[in-house]
Amino acid sequence: MKSFEKIEIVTPRLLLRVPRMEEAAEVNAAMNEVWNELQRWMSWAHHGENSLEATLRYMETIPAQLAAGSLPLRGFCRENGRYVVSTGLHLKDDGIYDTGYWVAKGFLGKGYATEAATATMRFAFNELGAKAVTINHYEGNDKSRRIIERLGFTKTGVAEKSHARCLDGVLLDEHRYIMTKEQWRERCP
Repeated sequence: MKSFEKIEIVTPRLLLRVPRMEEAAEVNAAMNEVWNELQRWMSWAHHGENSLEATLRYMETIPAQLAAGSLPLRGFCRENGRYVVSTGLHLKDDGIYDTGYWVAKGFLGKGYATEAATATMRFAFNELGAKAVTINHYEGNDKSRRIIERLGFTKTGVAEKSHARCLDGVLLDEHRYIMTKEQWRERCP
């Protein structure tokens, strides 16, 4: 795989790039502003993962993620440089990537997740040669479900009571989706 440490994906409102260590405090502060929601809907948002130390530990894993074929991305507002969104591509299998997102509080509900996910998928299919991109949401996360549907993913199934919510341990259904390269090309010729 090519080296993507210096990749920049530009959208109308965002600059998406691999996270840098010096951004850890800004990303961590944004994470803590929406931590309760992240604990409801993200599989990684366990108690203690919102500390600055945990964010720094995560940042230290980025070279290994890149070496393994994954591409963590952070999106910054092109207008003012503020942190907006976390997204990326996690290589699951040969040519199959998983994606997701979360958005900073001041940018929620303004289409940034859709914009970032679209750009990320475009990069996956056009630059990485992805065969497919998968995504999921947990039961009750209607905002994420609407974004996934708007992006044109196809539902592949539901894993019942498969995710223990980080906030309180309640078991949630996981709704799974996929978009193949062919579907992407039909949607975005």
